[in-house]
Amino acid sequence: AKLTQLSARFKDKTIRRLDIGVFPWHGSLEISVLLSDDPCDEHDIAAWPHYNVSQLSEGQWPEAVDCCKAMQRLWEKDPHLTRPLLELVGNMVKSGSIRSVIEQFARSEDFVCTVFHPDQQKSTNYAN
Repeated sequence: AKLTQLSARFKDKTIRRLDIGVFPWHGSLEISVLLSDDPCDEHDIAAWPHYNVSQLSEGQWPEAVDCCKAMQRLWEKDPHLTRPLLELVGNMVKSGSIRSVIEQFARSEDFVCTVFHPDQQKSTNYAN
């Protein structure tokens, strides 16, 4: 639902990157968008002009609240679940239903969707 909403919000913009930030220790997911003409370091997601456009903490993504709370409870019981949780989100992003929504965005030729480990500078992209 949030990706569909964002595809409408950015319908006249070309997206270069779509990042799904996964923070199980905070019970949070953050969708961030990098436009093709955004003048910023693409590696510094928190500095993107469209960082955390999903606004879960601000109450703008109620559909994700229960999922995020469950993710946090699982992680608190076993912090070694970080990688499996990242893999789970990455696999969801690769699913047909999510991919079909991502295809609604105007995407640049070098478009990539990313799910990185937020505490690893050289993280695997779990969405590939």
